[in-house]
Amino acid sequence: MKKSRQKSFTILESIIALGIFALIVLIIQFAIQYIKKEKQTTNTINFQRMLLQLEDPSRSYRWAQTKEGKIYLLSIGKRNQKINFRLKNHSLQLTTSDGGTMPIVSQVKDFELEQLNEKIYLSLYFDSGECYESNLLLEKYEKEEK
Repeated sequence: MKKSRQKSFTILESIIALGIFALIVLIIQFAIQYIKKEKQTTNTINFQRMLLQLEDPSRSYRWAQTKEGKIYLLSIGKRNQKINFRLKNHSLQLTTSDGGTMPIVSQVKDFELEQLNEKIYLSLYFDSGECYESNLLLEKYEKEEK
């Protein structure tokens, strides 16, 4: 009488399969860590670029404050055009009184502008949970008396 044998994995084949599975898990884990680090580097670069744009001397930005305490910028080179900060669709934008919009940094969760000792203090919170803070090196707008 013939014995019916079921085909199955041997112990060696099972160990090899588990080893391959472990390698795949390790590769995925390292890839995730690499992507997180790259995202953090990208956020740092984007924050620094934003500061360069805002503090660029050719733009001639000055800051001012409304009676309610809201901080805004004035473009001295463009007949004192009022420029506001706005967060829309996770993008920090500068909006002008003429209706123009310029996105300056994306993947932003929230931002804060505060006046501290005649300087503007900017806090930027990214979607990834990172927070960057800096003093803006902009002069306060003083109306010229005629």
